[in-house]
This record gives sequence, C-alpha cells and structure tokens, in this order.
Amino acid sequence: MPFEADRDVPALIVKFGDCPLHHGGVGAIRSLGRLGVPMYAITEDRYTPAASSRYLKRAFV
Repeated sequence: MPFEADRDVPALIVKFGDCPLHHGGVGAIRSLGRLGVPMYAITEDRYTPAASSRYLKRAFV
C-alpha cells in the first residue's frame, strides 16, 4: 500500500541546539515539504540551513 501524506495538516520543526549547522531538521523539512506538507520552523538563527530552506512557508527565529 503506497504512503499518502495528509497535506492539510502543517508541520512544525523546532530546531535549537549547540550546533546551528546540524542538518537533521533540514532533512525533515525537505522530506515533508517535497510531499506537499506545509512546513514551518522555529530556529535559533535566521541563517541556519533549516531557516533558509525553500520548503518552509515561514521560519520563526
């Protein structure tokens, strides 16, 4: 049975930590964003890779 994403429910990634360049959050943002899920993120800096992803609707710093 193929996987079907629920595109009506937005997702929020909360990205805080000692290493602002950690790419775990970026992977989740890209994977869900490519499926059409509306993505939002809370990050520690506006220049982190997670905050600048093209798949985000909005990043909150």
